[in-house]
Amino acid sequence: MTAGRKRRNRVGRFGYVAAIAAVAAASALVLVSAVGAGSNAKVRIALVLPDFAQNPAILDVKKGAEAEAKKLGNVEVITTGNISAEGQVKAIETAIAADVDVILYDTIDGKAISPAIEKANKAGIPVVCYISCAIRGNHVSKIEFDWVGIGKVEGTWLGKQLKAGQQKRGGTPVYAVVDTSKADPSVAGIYKGRDAAIRAAGVKPKVVITPPTNWDRAKGLAYATDLLTANPRIDAMTCNADSIALACWQAMKAAGRTDIPFSGANGDCANLASILRGEQDFTVILFLKSGGAVAMDTAVRVARKQSYKKAGIVPIQGVDRQLALRILSGQAKVPAGLDTLERLKKARAGCK
Repeated sequence: MTAGRKRRNRVGRFGYVAAIAAVAAASALVLVSAVGAGSNAKVRIALVLPDFAQNPAILDVKKGAEAEAKKLGNVEVITTGNISAEGQVKAIETAIAADVDVILYDTIDGKAISPAIEKANKAGIPVVCYISCAIRGNHVSKIEFDWVGIGKVEGTWLGKQLKAGQQKRGGTPVYAVVDTSKADPSVAGIYKGRDAAIRAAGVKPKVVITPPTNWDRAKGLAYATDLLTANPRIDAMTCNADSIALACWQAMKAAGRTDIPFSGANGDCANLASILRGEQDFTVILFLKSGGAVAMDTAVRVARKQSYKKAGIVPIQGVDRQLALRILSGQAKVPAGLDTLERLKKARAGCK
């Protein structure tokens, strides 16, 4: 272990108020000062992420973080991406054994990753969490979403679809969920906010839910297919993440049920293009790439013993086809700092 390395203080979770149109980054951030290494001291950062090979949103995190490291200079980034919690645990343990300066991570299972984070604490390696965090262990900084707020944005839209379905068909509307993994605290937060918003809409649907896909598209396709087969009535459906929403659309086309309104989250280019084509109906854009750069900047500042922010949040924006077209036409403005217009232009151009 590097001499002089010290443990940092635990940082709690925090939140912000989400709105259906957009949520901009909040500024309630605390600066922690430290004195030590020079401004450009060489540092090694272990970047541990979910699988970015099949998830464009996580790939954005990787790109944002690595680009920031290159910009800062003299930063060696050891990047791993895993679709399983076990793989992420192994990656963190490898980083500990390599005695990196800081571990920066985003987990798919906050419970499973906790022992590895505690091992890093015992080894004296500072840990920065980006987006989804362990439920135990100390973090010098957390850059997160208000997961409940994200759920409320999506749930407000879903509530409207379920009410419309009830008015059209009568009886009890059916709400279908293609799960990612409720075991992850971030996903659990989304469920909480989403369910609260649906209740606030004054509708009490029958809820049908698949086993967890763990962000695996093949499972998403299989589970969505089973869900459609088992439920002849579905008034609204969420596929939890845009990578899974693409699989949902594939299953819906095969089943001839493309009239079901469905949502995702992330704001991947392929999904925004799908929304513009009138296929996917709604997504919550998560501005992950810019947040990834902030997270890497924080990790490097920690490693170089510079001032850094103990807490940060990442902006989001809920978008359906109507809003997307209004933004493209200039009829709707986007809050400062959000690149929604640029994302939609890229989606309209074919994501090239």
